[in-house]
Amino acid sequence: MHAEAQRRMNVEPTEAGAEPNNQTTNGENIPGRAADVAGGKGEAAAGSGQGIPAQKEITTKDLTAPGQSHWGDTADLLASRPDGGAIDPKTGSEDAKGFGAEVLPEERQRIDHQPTAVDLQGYYEQHKDVFDKHPELRIGWYQDPEKGWELNIGASTQSREGAEWVGRKLDQKAIYDIEKGQVIDTGGQNQRTTFGRYPLEQRLEDLSGRGFKEMQTAYPTQPEMRSMIRAGQVAKSWWQNSRDAMSLLTNSDPEAAHDLGQFLTAVSSNKGNDLALRLGLKIYTDWIEAGKPNAPGAISDIAEKAQQALRESDEGMSLFGSLLSPEKAQSMMPVDKMMLERYVGGQSFYHPEDLRAAKIANMGLTMGGDPWAGVLDRHTGRTMAYGEELQPTAKSYFAMKEWLRKASQAEDMTLEEGQAANWVVGRLLSPDLSLTDKQILAKIKSGNTLKEGETYANIILNDPKVNRLAREVIAKFGGTPDEVFADLRKITEQGKSRLLEGSKKEASNPTLKSYLGRAVKGRDAGK
Repeated sequence: MHAEAQRRMNVEPTEAGAEPNNQTTNGENIPGRAADVAGGKGEAAAGSGQGIPAQKEITTKDLTAPGQSHWGDTADLLASRPDGGAIDPKTGSEDAKGFGAEVLPEERQRIDHQPTAVDLQGYYEQHKDVFDKHPELRIGWYQDPEKGWELNIGASTQSREGAEWVGRKLDQKAIYDIEKGQVIDTGGQNQRTTFGRYPLEQRLEDLSGRGFKEMQTAYPTQPEMRSMIRAGQVAKSWWQNSRDAMSLLTNSDPEAAHDLGQFLTAVSSNKGNDLALRLGLKIYTDWIEAGKPNAPGAISDIAEKAQQALRESDEGMSLFGSLLSPEKAQSMMPVDKMMLERYVGGQSFYHPEDLRAAKIANMGLTMGGDPWAGVLDRHTGRTMAYGEELQPTAKSYFAMKEWLRKASQAEDMTLEEGQAANWVVGRLLSPDLSLTDKQILAKIKSGNTLKEGETYANIILNDPKVNRLAREVIAKFGGTPDEVFADLRKITEQGKSRLLEGSKKEASNPTLKSYLGRAVKGRDAGK
């Protein structure tokens, strides 16, 4: 695989109801050789490196490939990099763009030194049948900080979502954005090396994005997706505004702004943004006062005390909560303490054994500044299912994400912008509101699509309870509340009037009218 990616990279965590298959395979449901699999107990054969069978004496002059007479020299140059890389054994070249992932962990091999062209040739000859059958495969190598050097088989794709899904399925810690030289968290542990129920052909199909096509045929058309995005474009800056708000509260301290954004992510599930902000700000402030402890259980204790303090500060909730058991009272302000523990412990928000959970992990990436991570929830799912309730989960999460990304790019938006705009329509389709398609169009046409306080910045400005907690954070970092709040008002208004006009205009689009008619029928049929 690719250099920096490999350090953090790299199962299929068992899907619901499925039993793990621990049989060693070569990736195509064919029993493999234990000595060839990372973690296998077979004896390492003599040769160019530990775990690689003995080869005839080879020099770089022997290393050629179709169309490339100096593959060996190229391989030597690439293999000399300090962390790792990947090479096309047919051409001796490396990919310039796309997203890379290891696709055959079953054939991962450890070696006791930095690989040379001779090692790469030996590995290629050992797996020549696989490379011949699948010419899109690459030879990868990297240095694991704990386990040392390894050789592996990977591939690249133009579908980030396809690479992310395969990374999730194959226990990879991350995939790699080749062009940007950046790793993208996929939450695996890089431990499992057997995936007998996931053949190589299906992995490559998923990697390319073709594995999403069947699901996507049921989604709204791309013209309908684009119309939804234009209708909700007034909200396109939601995520950027949220990051800016965290920076303003922490006096432009990048590390603190990142931490605060991740705390808000960790507590965001199953609650409104106002309550998430109250909990996130309070727990974060108390964590700073406690010296930022990361020992197991420390942040859970802080969170529990913060919950109690917030309940007691809310007169109505305090009175009602006093009549309940501690467990029931705590449920009035739910906090996923496991997510907080994972973050302060330096772990991914992804649950390595649960393929279904992706929203919180992707929200963490988005709050961290990745505009292509994609935060999909039931509102997104509702737009994809023509009004019916559909929670993006497991493979469908990445299928929806890719479909939404394509529509966003066609509107010259990033995924985070398109998702925020799409979310507006999903919210208006909510069965809790029970709006008719004509009422939804009227709201879009009037600009009344977002209630006051739906952005973090607006909530901080307009909710007295949140405002008080925000002032405590501002004080911690030496800021001036009046100046911070003035800047918050600026970011909430920036470009809003122009975007609002664009949203209003879309209400007259026949494509949107047709879509909403079907979506409202779908929603009402599912009630």
